[in-house]
Amino acid sequence: MTISPQPCQNCKRLGRLGPGTYILLLRVMKASALRVGKLGRFALPTGFYLYVGSALGRGGISGRLKHHLSRSELLHWHVDYLSKVACLEEIWYQESQVRQEHRWAIILSTRGKIPMAGFGSSDCKCKAHLFFFSRRPQLHIFRKVLKNMDPKTESVRRVRIPPGSRME
Repeated sequence: MTISPQPCQNCKRLGRLGPGTYILLLRVMKASALRVGKLGRFALPTGFYLYVGSALGRGGISGRLKHHLSRSELLHWHVDYLSKVACLEEIWYQESQVRQEHRWAIILSTRGKIPMAGFGSSDCKCKAHLFFFSRRPQLHIFRKVLKNMDPKTESVRRVRIPPGSRME
């Protein structure tokens, strides 16, 4: 049975987001192996994966999320490979001109496991920008860690993605 993608009603409330940093919360329901470009093949146990990215260019966060929700056949970023076997359930984001993805990746590396070294971080010194959690990561805990590091930090927002959704 094929489920056709539905417009993401929650995505409409995102509106036009400017530059910033985001986290995709993806869920793998069936353990499998995945080949990711030049990184090679790695095992994907069932569970939750947080992918950290930034969108500081012209399209901002809205443009990047449109790509992630489009289910394109074009595999441009490492996370595009993962989206073929994982369901996007939530997006956490923060609008800012300041690149936060490396700081966020460091925080997540202390809490989750790195399933594949170099995933999403081929252009920086981070060990990875993808982190595995056997239980669903909680945004309020992530927010608390950020606030403890910098009380002036802007709040990280969330949008939940219904199953089978796409950006309009």
